[in-house]
Amino acid sequence: MLGHYDAFTDWPLLLSAGAPEWVLPMVEAFFGSSREIVRFSYQQRFTTRVGRLCVPWILRQPAFHPNVGRVFEHIAAGATEDRDGRPGRRICVVREQQGTKRRLTNAEAVTALIESHGFERVHADQMAFIDQVTLFAETDVAVGEAGSGLHGTIFSPPGMTTLEMRPETYGGLAQPAIAVLRGHSFTSVTGSSPGTGAMSHAPWTLDLQTLEQRLDELAL
Repeated sequence: MLGHYDAFTDWPLLLSAGAPEWVLPMVEAFFGSSREIVRFSYQQRFTTRVGRLCVPWILRQPAFHPNVGRVFEHIAAGATEDRDGRPGRRICVVREQQGTKRRLTNAEAVTALIESHGFERVHADQMAFIDQVTLFAETDVAVGEAGSGLHGTIFSPPGMTTLEMRPETYGGLAQPAIAVLRGHSFTSVTGSSPGTGAMSHAPWTLDLQTLEQRLDELAL
C-alpha cells in the first residue's frame, strides 16, 4: 500500500531481528530492493526517534482496504511476466495432516474425490513464495481446507471460484474476506468434529457425499 502514497516512498521498514526467513523475500516482492530495512531485537532495548509512524492492520482480518487489491495484482503480474503459464488451472490445495491442528481424518479420500473431478493436487506449502504466487495467479478454481494454505487466492484473478472445506468449529473469516476484496465466487462445505465441542483445533471429518453434492451444485 505504501507504493500508492508518495509520502511514504522513503520511509524505512522496521523488522524484528527474529523474523522468519520467508519475511525478507516477501518484503522484496512487495517493495523491491529499494526499501531500507531497520532490524531490531525484542531482547535488547530498542529506541528510535520517529516523527510519523504507519502501522498497517494485519491481513488476516475480514477488513481489507481496496488499495490492498492493487498491491496483490502488482505482485501477481510480476510473478507471471515472461512465464509460459497454465491459465485456467483447477487446483486442490492439499494440507499436510501429520501432527497438524484441525487434522482432516479422511483427507486422502477427500482429495481423491476432488481429483476425480479434474483437479490437480498441489502442495503449496512446499513451494517457493514466488511459485505460489504464480500458481494462484493462473488458477480459476481452487478447493482446499480452510486456513493459510488457501489464502494464496489473494493472487487469483477476479471471477475465480473458491470452495473452502472447514470444520464446524472453525470461525476464521479471512477466506470470504479475500473473495470480497478480489471479486471471487466463494462457498464452503462444513465437516464434523464428533464429541469435541468447541475445540476448533480438533480432528474433523468431511462427509464425501456432502462434498460430492456441493461440487455438483457448483458444476465443478
